[in-house]
Amino acid sequence: TIPDLLQRSFPRELVMAIEEALTVGAQRAHAASKGMDEGHLPHVVGQLRHFHMNEAFHRALEMGEASPTAIRGNGIVSGRAGVFTLARFNIPDGFWINGRRSHTRRQMSYANK
Repeated sequence: TIPDLLQRSFPRELVMAIEEALTVGAQRAHAASKGMDEGHLPHVVGQLRHFHMNEAFHRALEMGEASPTAIRGNGIVSGRAGVFTLARFNIPDGFWINGRRSHTRRQMSYANK
């Protein structure tokens, strides 16, 4: 079953490290955005979340021996655990409307299908 496959593919330590890394990355981004003008604060926080969370996610994948891709600009960091490719990207609350615009995300979704 899919739940069994997920349990075999993702060590508990990796899942917990990723969860903690994403929280820490978001907190760092929020702290780094202090003092920015309210007019562009949501965009500043979004950009900082991307970079801080990418770095934290990359470290968690390294620690979990999930072979992370290199950090490069706005690129999506991904890693392999078992038969799955793991990736991290931010979306605003609610439905994400730009899903068809990212070739990389489509490729990764297709591989996991």
